[in-house]
Amino acid sequence: MRVTQERMHDGYVKPWWWGLAYQDFLTNCFVIYPIPMNLIVRWSRDLFFLVKGYTLRGYRERIEKLAFVRGHQEGAASERRAWEAGFVNPKITPQWIEDEVQRRTKEKLERFFGALKG
Repeated sequence: MRVTQERMHDGYVKPWWWGLAYQDFLTNCFVIYPIPMNLIVRWSRDLFFLVKGYTLRGYRERIEKLAFVRGHQEGAASERRAWEAGFVNPKITPQWIEDEVQRRTKEKLERFFGALKG
């Protein structure tokens, strides 16, 4: 039997004899192995991080934070490309959104405190 690792990206359908070993947050994919091996890989990986001194929760939170930052950067780059390509309404700029939020907040506060006064 050939034991290899595969990375399951978005949209990939795994065969029934492959099982999830762990999630790789940096590449946003799942690592899968044949079913008896996936548990061995998962346990050995968890044991490694336990011995290394990382708590899995702290390690996973740090990796999730890095993945979040990476996704935020990709989203900002995508938004920039959309602006450059002209796919975004030119009226709706970040400054316009900020001004609109401040205006609506001011109106709501005036209504609320006006109702308290009168």
